[in-house]
Amino acid sequence: MMKKLFLFGIAILYSFSLFAQTATAENSLKSKFSYVQYYPNNGGWYLLKYTKSGQTYYGMGDPKGNVVVSDALAYRLYDGFVEFNLIDMQKKSAHDMWQQSMKDYQIAYQKYEKTKTEYEGLLEAYNTQVAYAKTVANERYKQQVAYAQRQAQLEAQKNAANYSNSGTLGAILGGIAAGVSQIAAASSVDYNAIEKAVLAEKNLLTPPIEPYNPKPQKPTEPESGYYWKAFSFQQPCPYSEIDYKAISIKDGFADVKKDGKYGLVNSKMEVIIPCKSSTRVKKEIFPNKNILICINAKYGVLSPIGQELLPCEYTEIKLSEGYLLCKKDNKWGVFTAQAKELYPCQYQNVRLDKICGKLTLFTQQKGLWGLTDFRSGKELLPTNFSEMEAFGPNNEFIKTIKDEKVGLYTNDGILIFPCEYNSLEYGTVKDYSSAFQLKKGNIIGLYDSDGVAIIPVDSYSSYSPINQYFLVCRNGLYGIYAPYDREIIPCKYNHDIRYSASQRCFIVSNINGSTIVNFSGEELFEPIPNIKIVDVYKDYILVRSGSKFGAINYAGQTIVPIKSKWEQVDKKVKAYAKNKKHNLNQENQFPLQQANDTYKNFYTQHFQTQSNKQKFSFFAQNYVERIINDWQKKGEFEKVDDWKKRVNVETRKQMVYALTKDAQKAYLDRYQAALPKDEVEIVGHYDPDNETYRIRTKYSDENILVPVPANEAQEFKTMFASLKKEPTFYVEDDKVSLAEYKFYLSDSKVYKYSNEASLKYNIAQVDYDFDEISIETTISPSTKRGKQTFSTSNILIGRSDVDMNIPMTTQRQENTFVVIIANTNYDDAPMVQYAYNDGIIFKDYCIKTLGIPEENIQFKADATFNHIRQSINWLREVAHNEVLTENKKIIFYYSGHGIPDELTKSTYLLPKDGVAIDIVNTGYKVSDLYDMLAEISSESVVFLDACFSGLTKSGGALASTKGVVRVNNRIPQGNSVIFSASSSNEVAHQYEEKAHGLFTYFLLKGLQNSKGEISFDQLFEYIRKEVARTSLTNTKIKKSQTPTIVAGAKANNWKERTLL
Repeated sequence: MMKKLFLFGIAILYSFSLFAQTATAENSLKSKFSYVQYYPNNGGWYLLKYTKSGQTYYGMGDPKGNVVVSDALAYRLYDGFVEFNLIDMQKKSAHDMWQQSMKDYQIAYQKYEKTKTEYEGLLEAYNTQVAYAKTVANERYKQQVAYAQRQAQLEAQKNAANYSNSGTLGAILGGIAAGVSQIAAASSVDYNAIEKAVLAEKNLLTPPIEPYNPKPQKPTEPESGYYWKAFSFQQPCPYSEIDYKAISIKDGFADVKKDGKYGLVNSKMEVIIPCKSSTRVKKEIFPNKNILICINAKYGVLSPIGQELLPCEYTEIKLSEGYLLCKKDNKWGVFTAQAKELYPCQYQNVRLDKICGKLTLFTQQKGLWGLTDFRSGKELLPTNFSEMEAFGPNNEFIKTIKDEKVGLYTNDGILIFPCEYNSLEYGTVKDYSSAFQLKKGNIIGLYDSDGVAIIPVDSYSSYSPINQYFLVCRNGLYGIYAPYDREIIPCKYNHDIRYSASQRCFIVSNINGSTIVNFSGEELFEPIPNIKIVDVYKDYILVRSGSKFGAINYAGQTIVPIKSKWEQVDKKVKAYAKNKKHNLNQENQFPLQQANDTYKNFYTQHFQTQSNKQKFSFFAQNYVERIINDWQKKGEFEKVDDWKKRVNVETRKQMVYALTKDAQKAYLDRYQAALPKDEVEIVGHYDPDNETYRIRTKYSDENILVPVPANEAQEFKTMFASLKKEPTFYVEDDKVSLAEYKFYLSDSKVYKYSNEASLKYNIAQVDYDFDEISIETTISPSTKRGKQTFSTSNILIGRSDVDMNIPMTTQRQENTFVVIIANTNYDDAPMVQYAYNDGIIFKDYCIKTLGIPEENIQFKADATFNHIRQSINWLREVAHNEVLTENKKIIFYYSGHGIPDELTKSTYLLPKDGVAIDIVNTGYKVSDLYDMLAEISSESVVFLDACFSGLTKSGGALASTKGVVRVNNRIPQGNSVIFSASSSNEVAHQYEEKAHGLFTYFLLKGLQNSKGEISFDQLFEYIRKEVARTSLTNTKIKKSQTPTIVAGAKANNWKERTLL
């Protein structure tokens, strides 16, 4: 107590002392200046104002009353400093002298300009007079030339009489002499002498003399002597250098120097970074006003108010798509603009790119690239590629390179072409602008964006469009290929194949000659050598050899010998027919009819081929088979045992099931995107007895019945045109059918047509034809790999009663976010057979029964440690994101191995890449999940279909345990509820008959029976009783399993909560 009183006394004395010091300083300054204003900023300072010789001046005093600045003409206040307008008298004197020099310069310059203008006027007048004098001289010159020539002509006439006596030669010589004398007369006239005489007559021989008129030099302006100088409020100033300009704006930051070291202050001169850096602090302002700084080659991030968001421990930080890419210890990571970690610094390289408007993360590890959906953290492509880039006119594809071979994926990571090609080009073929040209060595092909062959990469070295077909080349010879179909003309002809649409046949030639081929690839006659077929007509075939033309019939027989001109052939054909009494039409009828029949047969089959392309089975076969065939190949560096564990009949079943469902979704999305606008209308009158309306829609062959209560029927009819209408579809009998049609009067008032068949439908039946599961990874071109047929009707997984008849809700939970981890396959532990099915069906219930948008769900199968961590980080980010809806709910579901640590008795989720004997370093600690949920205020529920006894779901021991381990069950502290599959010393069993975990089956059954409208308390009691009963009565289990539930410390009302 005495100590506190002593300190309080000291503080009082210090305050009085400081007050006394301030009063003394202020009184001292007031005795010298007429105005003194005290500012308490940064230790205190005084603004001074006074008048001298009629001029108002300003100054500054420090806290002790010392005058720091005086005789300033003006001042400007900033957050952390003040600027004064001061005078340098020596510079001002020099500037005053310059002003007088400028006056002298202006007078001299005006005189210079006047003299210059006068001289230029005289010179212009002289040049005008000289030009006129030259025209006069030119006229005189012409007159004198004419006169001289007349005189020369008279003289020549006299001499001509003498030459005439000498005969013809004399006459010629006389003429030459006359011409020469005239030329000589003209040249005797001197133009220059005439011009000089005229100029002399007009006194223009000498131009005006330019006066001496040097241009004056403009004096250079010196500094005015007036200047602004900044002074820190803190006096004496602690810094030897301050970048005042940088903090002259609000929220600015400035470099400062003290004792040879650099630091950073804000606009109020408050220390942000102490002066400890040997180099200046580099700064860059981000669009969100955060500041990138660099100290001693290490980067960090400050908030606009100088708060440290990222410490200066990164070797590089760059902004990309609104996020921070940060490099530390030679590894890259991704942070939000507010410096929250999204992806830890664990990658060799990263980059962000928008693909179809969706932000995507490219990551590099050990020189190889992978692809991740940035928002969800879902791995789109594994880290297997040496290069990877967005591709296509709208970046809608991902181009990949592996082992110097190129491949292609959709922006969602769906395989289109495996990395087997030497080159891949887009949009290079006329009429196929969205097609891909692929090359394997010298072999070329053309595929559409679904990966379907227009021309397969089979054996062709080139192709080019010809009508609606393609001219293809194999081994230097040419044929015709029908797109999406087959080769209809074999490759054994020259390149000049032509199509006759009128006669439905092809004109071809080779080393044997020329002939006609029908749509079956059959030659109508043996090739005729040494001729060229020009065209085909109904009655004959026009041929030529050299410049001569003739005609043959469709049997290849000559009608008109090849001796005629083109225009004569038709007349000669008609004459031949008349003279020989041939009916050429009948003669040609059989081969032409045959050609027409082959055309019809081809187009019947071709049309069927094109029709099949529209079916779901075709789409799914192309979609699933290429992915499975690529997936089941053994990797170059993959061990045989690992490959066998990854690829087997059971895992392929799971893959096929999931991919077929994905194919259904993709097929329906594409179908709906191409739908024409519907024209729905009410048909007839309301049926009050059955409380339904009949509605006509383009999307159904029959009218649909929509239940509407009688008391709402009038409003429904009145508002029908403005109702929001939402159809959904499903695949039935290999085509798309209407599953549901919703009519929204408001968000809470929805009327719905439901197709009962669609509610019972789970997965389309497709017959697949996969490559055999073989360790061989290379096959010679001449060897065909064996095929293994497979139908989705053989899939038992996902066909239990809870997988069908999943209840549908009209609600939409925009504020609920879900992470589902389903780990079936492990690198270092036995597989959990039905975990994938548990997760994928739980996801279906989240979407259909609970109304959670699919984009709010992260589903990860065979999740690695980083996958689990990224997913939980995503939940944290979602929970803290103020932009998203309030009152958020969190669901976390896990199916897979759980494992305890024998030493600490802590429990872990086992990632796919987890190591059982090193679970502490490779597993995800359950308590870390609970801690994350505790730090957020959102309601959360966790479902753990895993046991933590140290045993597998089949009852065997995991590698890290010696038997059952009794674990410490820690009670979560947050607003969360934890459903666990079994107590700590029990096994979480498989329910083999239902192809699910026992716990998950009854979780799904409880949701199915209640349509999701069940409290946590009721749901748990149902699960607990059914699991306990079934675990003891099922002949394949016969071991007890008792689910548990634990509520967090803040989950006060957990029993009444529901998942809806």
